[in-house]
Amino acid sequence: MKKIFIIFILTQILFSCLSAEQIAENNRKRIAADDATCKGYGFKPGTDAYGTCRMNLDNQRAQRKAEAYRQLSNSLDQLNQSLTPQTTTCSSSGSIWGNNINSTTTCW
Repeated sequence: MKKIFIIFILTQILFSCLSAEQIAENNRKRIAADDATCKGYGFKPGTDAYGTCRMNLDNQRAQRKAEAYRQLSNSLDQLNQSLTPQTTTCSSSGSIWGNNINSTTTCW
């Protein structure tokens, strides 16, 4: 879990270091790759099929990103739980009869 937390922090640092130009360049590359993929399937730009292909690629990317965030969130929740101190509460009851002590302790 510590590895995931470290990866999360490093990812945040790396993304915060990207300039607007780098982000724009990454977007241009993604758009060009999506265009090439859909053209590779034989779809012509401007057609419904091409638009559907591009939309499907965007949806797949969004689903992968959402799943990655869910996994990261679950990992951070698990890390938080492992770092949270656990509280144990006990209740005791008993009676004394002569020299014998009968008692019961229940913890939860």
